[in-house]
Order: sequence, then structure tokens, then C-alpha cells
Amino acid sequence: MIIWNGQPAIWLMINPNDVGNPLCCRIAGVLILINMPAKLRKHLQQIIVTNDPVSATRFFKIIVDAFIQNIARIGDPKGGIFGPCDSYFATTEASGRGALHLHCLVWLAGNVGLEELSRRMGEDESFSALVIAYLEEIIVQSMDVINDTGEGPLLERTVDPDSAQFETSLAMDSNLVAARFNRHRHTFTCQKYKSNE
Repeated sequence: MIIWNGQPAIWLMINPNDVGNPLCCRIAGVLILINMPAKLRKHLQQIIVTNDPVSATRFFKIIVDAFIQNIARIGDPKGGIFGPCDSYFATTEASGRGALHLHCLVWLAGNVGLEELSRRMGEDESFSALVIAYLEEIIVQSMDVINDTGEGPLLERTVDPDSAQFETSLAMDSNLVAARFNRHRHTFTCQKYKSNE
């Protein structure tokens, strides 16, 4: 694809939290009651996912397809969170514990190679400012500090798109989801920073 489309503009990874996700349990055909004690509910969710790799795989596919079709909207002329995208290349990999994650390259519509981009940014200050503003808008590498006990399920979205505070509410809700499910935690299965490797 690099031969046809040039250098990809975006590299991303999708690493959905299958263990403990209520959707994964639903796919497995198990309904866990919301009024069940949190520790028991979490333990049951872990057992269900680790003993049903087919449902975990189906969950992964649903999440990835939803991202490509509804969030990135690759191939849609209107575009998604990255703007209009021409194409993508993705490959699935399993972690040490067997959880699936996706590595993905994305080509933006009108994609410019890195050499050409560097040249144009060096020659045109206004173009350079636009590129930097775009990157600062789409790349976020931090989360706000929030007071989340981690107790109780996060099953429903409470953000009202018609609310005057939609942008603020969406940012707070997204931050809560990221803090609870996308923050790395070192566990016994973690391979990161092991000495002697």
C-alpha cells in the first residue's frame, strides 16, 4: 500500500478491554445482573471471557469494525475523527495472555509523503501552522485526573448530544472510559519492563 499511497499518515492501535466488558459477556450469551456485588460481577466476567475465546474474538471484531466504520469512517467522503481517509491496513496480534489487539496504518485523503510534507512546512508558515493545529487537535496523550472509584458498571452513556454542555460532557465521559479501561496496569501477565529480556 505504501507503493500506491505513499507514507501512511496515522499509526494507531486498538486494544479493547475484553475481560470485564459487559458486551463480551452478552456475546457469550451470559447476562450478569447489574445489582450483583461488584467483585462477584467482575470475577464472573473474567471467568466468562477467559473460558470463551470465540466470544472474546467476536467482541474484538465488533469493536474494531465499529471503530473503522463509525469513528474513523474510512472510505466515507465526509470522513471521521481523522478527516477523510482513503484506506487503511491493519493486522491483529495477541498479547501474552491471548487478548487481541489491532495495529493499523491509515492514509488520509490527499495524503502527502513525509519528504513533501517537510518541504512544504519549511516553505509555508501558514501551512505549517495548519498541520500543527491539526495534529494537536487529534493527538491526545494524557487524561485529566478524575475521581473514579472504579466501582459499579459503566454500561450506559449519559451524554446528551442535544445538551448545551455536550462537548464538556463528552470530554468528561470519554476521560472516564479511558481512565477505567485504557490505562495500562502492571499485572502478572505484563511483559513490559521485565529485567533480563
